[in-house]
Amino acid sequence: MNNEHTQSNTVDRRGIALMLVMIAVLVVGGMSVAYFGSRDNSIAISKNVSSASRARIAAESGLDLAVAILETNANWRNNHVNGIILSDYQLAGSNITITVLDNETSLPPTASTLEVDIKIASTVDGKTQITQATATIIPNEDEFDVDYSEYAVFAQNHISISDAASIQNWSASPSYSNTPLQVGTLSTQPMAVQFNTISSTSNVELHAYEYASSMLSTTAVLREQFKDELPFYDPPAPPSSGQKLSLDKKDAGNDDDDTFGSRHNRTSNFNKYSSSRFNLATVIDAGTYSVEALSLQHSNTIIIQGEVILHVEDNLSLQNAAIILSEEASLTLHVGGQINITSSYIGNENQSINSWMDPSRVTIYGHGSNTWKITGTSILKAELYAPDCEIQLRGASTICGRIAGEEVQVNGTARVLYDQSLDHGGFAEAEGMLYTEHGEVRDELRQITQLNPALLQNIADALYAYDEGHAVDSSAYAFGNQSFDTDWQDRPTERPHAVYYEILSHGTDTQKWEQHARAARTAQTGGSNTKSSPSNDTQNEHYNYMFDWNDLDWEDMDGSLYNDYSMVVDQ
Repeated sequence: MNNEHTQSNTVDRRGIALMLVMIAVLVVGGMSVAYFGSRDNSIAISKNVSSASRARIAAESGLDLAVAILETNANWRNNHVNGIILSDYQLAGSNITITVLDNETSLPPTASTLEVDIKIASTVDGKTQITQATATIIPNEDEFDVDYSEYAVFAQNHISISDAASIQNWSASPSYSNTPLQVGTLSTQPMAVQFNTISSTSNVELHAYEYASSMLSTTAVLREQFKDELPFYDPPAPPSSGQKLSLDKKDAGNDDDDTFGSRHNRTSNFNKYSSSRFNLATVIDAGTYSVEALSLQHSNTIIIQGEVILHVEDNLSLQNAAIILSEEASLTLHVGGQINITSSYIGNENQSINSWMDPSRVTIYGHGSNTWKITGTSILKAELYAPDCEIQLRGASTICGRIAGEEVQVNGTARVLYDQSLDHGGFAEAEGMLYTEHGEVRDELRQITQLNPALLQNIADALYAYDEGHAVDSSAYAFGNQSFDTDWQDRPTERPHAVYYEILSHGTDTQKWEQHARAARTAQTGGSNTKSSPSNDTQNEHYNYMFDWNDLDWEDMDGSLYNDYSMVVDQ
């Protein structure tokens, strides 16, 4: 009996051992299958990561290529298909597409486009990465800069900066940098330049004749010297003819009624009034106009559309008024008398100094020896050029641009915010084309006395036509010209235009990618999640513990989202 009992127990133990072995084999086999399956999945993920990384790098190179195109004379504004200037262009093992749209209209660029949105789509092995940027093009007009626009303030005889007034670089300008500000004078007398301000002048560079008095300025500022006598040209001649600017009043029979029938009125059917006062808002279309005197006050507004040239034969007065430039508009003012501007505005629709507008769109020329007073809280986004005028900037007024006059005074808390995009070298560039190889002003420039655009352009064309023994034709670098693709082999492609850009996004937005991943995770689990998570999606953006990245089935993801998931490069 005892032996039988013992034998029975032994048989039972052997059966249990066999079952344990079978379970162990199944567990090990399952783990092996899972391991090798994960390894196979890792290869696919690694491939996707590699493709996405290559596409992202190529997209960055594509942005550099886009900026290079904008810098040249290539005719990208016209040679495009709905804004696409390059399509499926092979670069660094990827296919890139460059799209450029007008920043103001979000439409394809036009001949006048200077601010653009750039989109680079780079594709490698079906994985697409997007880089987006905004860019501002500062065109090189290929003309002599002889009006001292390279100087924030330039004066024939005297410059005075006092109280808490200041001269600064305009931080809103796309050309903004901390490079020194240039201030210049043709005076040689002691104390011709006075900086009696509590504001810092450490970033100011004073240009004057090398034989000027050592006491030209008592302020310790950087000094640069003119090697030759410089001209200070008269402004361009005002238009000899133009439509008389007048008002269409609501009730012509009421001499006391100085208002309009509607808020916006177009100046048409001009009456022969010798002076005009605008109330509410008046729209002036492109054209050349003249008026004996112009006075704006009490929130009166003029809206400029297109290219407007206005000759004010006598005085210009603005009191709590505004002259607004619509998109792509420009205004050239010729003023023959005094200027009094009090708490008024000239510039683009956004009247903040933090809103940039190219100051060269507004040029105010002074004719004759007069006094210009800009006071109160006035803001002018403009270039002021009056060689025979005394220009006074007082109160809390601001010039966003530059000033050139016989005398310049900046007092109170007034500011000159210089736009560095106006600096094209000019007389401040000792090695520039305004000088001969001996450092003397070119004879051609000494033969003229006025800023005559046509004559200056002829001089520029004659000198630009010969550059180091090679004929230079800027149009040779336009798309469609056969030499565009071959000239670079002999000489580097010219890039005469400055382009300033800012990257908005590079690759995929991380938060968007995480949201897509959470959506995929929810879809995989049937809308439920085994881990606790915040109920608010905004909170979810900061709580990535709600799923494990490794749990995602990368291969089964929707194709439209798959490219976004491939950005797991940095995870």
